[in-house]
Amino acid sequence: MKFWLSGGGEISNNEDFLYHGSLLVSDAENNAVHLFDSHHGHHVSTLIPSGSGGLAQPQGVAFGQDGNVYVASLGSNQILKYNPQGKSMGVFAELPKGCNPKDIQFGPDSNLFVACSSIARVIALNANSGQQLGVAAQGGGLSQPVGIAFGPGNTLYVVSTGSNKVLKYAQGGYFQGSVHSSQDHGSDVATFGGKIFLTGGANTGNSILMLDGGTAMHHAESFQLHNPTAIEFDPAGYLYASSGESVLRFTARGRFISTMRLKGHGKAMKATFMASSPREAPRKTGRHDEL
Repeated sequence: MKFWLSGGGEISNNEDFLYHGSLLVSDAENNAVHLFDSHHGHHVSTLIPSGSGGLAQPQGVAFGQDGNVYVASLGSNQILKYNPQGKSMGVFAELPKGCNPKDIQFGPDSNLFVACSSIARVIALNANSGQQLGVAAQGGGLSQPVGIAFGPGNTLYVVSTGSNKVLKYAQGGYFQGSVHSSQDHGSDVATFGGKIFLTGGANTGNSILMLDGGTAMHHAESFQLHNPTAIEFDPAGYLYASSGESVLRFTARGRFISTMRLKGHGKAMKATFMASSPREAPRKTGRHDEL
């Protein structure tokens, strides 16, 4: 079955929601999704309250091209949908039995891709209906996929935690080999500026790595970075890493800037995956939002 059929677009809507400098962070401890101001570096609000719409152990989160927010609910084995203000719009997709979803990403064709960790595959869902289109990655030693990212040429990169590798797949799900092997169980992968970035583990000082050819180089480090779960670049090139109850901010060159945490919240956050807003969206009044 063919995937990635056509190019998508940018989010553009008239909803009363802040997109400029917005970073969404899934919180598995509080069963919530939080909104951070990535431009100024602080917590703004809890966009999706605890358990809203049946949210349980949220993992991957993504901004849809329709202006809505999509979240992988591991506890219910579903993809849930929310409007820009965080109000539940119901179940977007029931996932295959035993999927145990991790990261989710909208692909170059605008459809939604889900890493199903327990059935060793990445599946594609129709962006409008949520219907499963087919399998975008399997085989090639893929085991317990967690983080996923698209790179140049519509290449899909998948962190295979069970085999401690990062694997790549061509359009249509064709296996193209391994791009990195390590002693650590990786968790996420991101692409930016034609480079591939990975979360490191104990053997690499829990740093964020950059692949240069076939060599993994330390790119971003901080004494506050412990077993990073996910990484995300915003459109300006700033790098974010989720690490326990914190999200760390780095420049594109890997220089540490600051740490973001929840404010005025009962339980500490257990940050999983993140999503950065594609661009600023205007309000109905015509003016642009400033966080």
